[in-house]
Amino acid sequence: MDKAGIMEVLQIRRTMEQVMREDPVSPASADDTRKALELLCDEASKHGLTPTDVIRSVLRPVLEPKQGCDCPACKLRRGEVDHADPEPASHW
Repeated sequence: MDKAGIMEVLQIRRTMEQVMREDPVSPASADDTRKALELLCDEASKHGLTPTDVIRSVLRPVLEPKQGCDCPACKLRRGEVDHADPEPASHW
């Protein structure tokens, strides 16, 4: 994939991350993302790939759960922190 293709993939992922966080996405950004995804699908179809193949490969990093440690920030990201009973700070 050339540099332009990589930039398109990054744009699609950024927009998807905004949507998943429920951040506002401008109509222009949504339109640019749609066009980028259509272009990738058109290019991929020349190599026997389906739109589903493209979407899965582009969005997999966004949709997969993030790996992390057991620190409070990672636990919060995974939704494992009980907000009513926060972990006490460790004192060494």
